Parts: sequence; C-alpha cells; structure tokens
Amino acid sequence: MDSTKYDQILEFISRDENLNILCNKHLLQEKVFPDLHVDEIVELIDQMEIIKPKVFKTLNRGMTRPIQANGLTKKFLKQGGFSKIKHELLLEQQKALEKENLELEKTKVDLKLAKETLEEFPKTKKRAKVAYIVAILLAFLQLAEWIVSLMSSD
Repeated sequence: MDSTKYDQILEFISRDENLNILCNKHLLQEKVFPDLHVDEIVELIDQMEIIKPKVFKTLNRGMTRPIQANGLTKKFLKQGGFSKIKHELLLEQQKALEKENLELEKTKVDLKLAKETLEEFPKTKKRAKVAYIVAILLAFLQLAEWIVSLMSSD
C-alpha cells in the first residue's frame, strides 16, 4: 500500500482551487507525480477505490479516469487518511505476529514438557510397581495380624 501517494492524490483533489474540477490522470501526472507514468497513476486510483472507495468520486469517462473530492475527502485526510489505515494494518500485523510467536513458544514448552514426561515414564512405572508390591505386602501383613489376633482371642 502506497499510502503517501494516495494521500497526496486526495490532498491535491481537495484543494480549494481543484474542488470543482475533474482531476484526471494527466493532470495528476503534471501537478503531483511527474516521475510516474499515467498507467501507474491509474493503478494508484484503482487501489484507492478498493481500499476506501467512498472518500472521493470517480467517473468512468473513458481512459482519462477523472476523480473529484467529495464531502468525505477532507474529513478522511484530517483523520489520518490512508497513512492511518496503513499504520493500523501494520499494528494488526504486528499483533498477529506476536500472537503467533507466543503460540510457537507455548508449543515449544508443551513439547519440552511432553518429552520430559516420556523420559520420566519408565522411572515412574518402576516406582508404581514397587509401591504396588509394598501395598500387597502390607495388606498381607495386616491380614496376618488380623488372623493372629483372631486366633489369640479364642
């Protein structure tokens, strides 16, 4: 997005001396963009129409592609114009990138934790077997004590 050039076009067509005239690609080339080819200027206007079509009028009168300021043009420029839109898009992209980076970090941490868990699993399995055997032995010991206490009480 070439927001600076878009704003230059809007500034030119919204000047008081240009408000009541149709500014075509040749006039824009002559007064604003002498280094650009007229086809590049038409491309700029086409892109402006796609991004924010209601901030100026376009008239499809053949190949000259005249445009004219409307009631929204100056207000749009005062509110930051296409430069503000570009800035907001860049901020959104930056936030999306930061979110993506956070998700990547979270995934890395989750993967590391899963790997550590898998490495610890055999040890944990052995401990569980030992604990199970100890529990069975304790149960037999309790059972033996109970049987002995029953026999001694008779």
